[in-house]
Amino acid sequence: MRESILYSVVFLLSLCCGFSAQSYWLSNSAAIANDSGAPGDTGIYVAVSLDNDEPVSRFRFEISFDTDILLATRVELATRTEDFGLSGAVGTENYLWFEGVAQSGEHLEVGVGPIAYIVFSVDDSAAPGTQSLINFIGDSCTVWDTLGVALCPLVLVNGIFTVISVGIEDEWVLKTEGVCTGVRSYPNPFVERTTIELIVPTSTGKEDVALEIFDGAGRSVTTLTHSVRKGNRCLFHWSGTDRKGTKLPSGIYLLLPRGEGVAEELRTKGERLILLRQKG
Repeated sequence: MRESILYSVVFLLSLCCGFSAQSYWLSNSAAIANDSGAPGDTGIYVAVSLDNDEPVSRFRFEISFDTDILLATRVELATRTEDFGLSGAVGTENYLWFEGVAQSGEHLEVGVGPIAYIVFSVDDSAAPGTQSLINFIGDSCTVWDTLGVALCPLVLVNGIFTVISVGIEDEWVLKTEGVCTGVRSYPNPFVERTTIELIVPTSTGKEDVALEIFDGAGRSVTTLTHSVRKGNRCLFHWSGTDRKGTKLPSGIYLLLPRGEGVAEELRTKGERLILLRQKG
């Protein structure tokens, strides 16, 4: 019988301790998406994604979060799991659980993508600029195949929630007026291709911003300069390759916006991105 081995990948811990996911093959994995919201925001859908290399008939996850920042209101199934039944408990405590069971004759096909969304609201008193982890509770997270056998190893990737600011009277917004003030990527983690979004002033041309990508050792691996402009958003696409077009290994990568139209804090903070490679 296969053993269930659970790894919890925490971005902040990995950076502080020098851990690099590049030494691991990340196959069956679940990930909570990075997201953001302003104080008082409601209806923020945070994706829980699954990368499964076997058909799945059931999954169960327990997740914790900081109630000084977030309140979970409900869990909804994603398109991939529309043939599943959902049960769970979401209250005022700092954790929730949910379980999906395939209806008779149905299962989740092999693939990558969201299986559920946790709907959060942001506390009115949350301070802009605060970051908080949304964590899997490792021992309570399991995914089963169609024979009822737990998939293992199951890699768990926690998410980071960032409190952003809103309103013209807020000093934090005024300090970053006229510059790029946000960066996010989706899907994250990704396997073949991801889209990276920069929030920029409408007066900033797409040629004025770029994205430099670093590996876990701090080496610059490539710079993205070609983007698609949509309103105040610049969209970049990356397939996980270096400057020479060579596929990079699984690991944690750092995206740093570059250009005169980028806020100073984003030039050193940026966005953390996880690349997953299938074995072989």
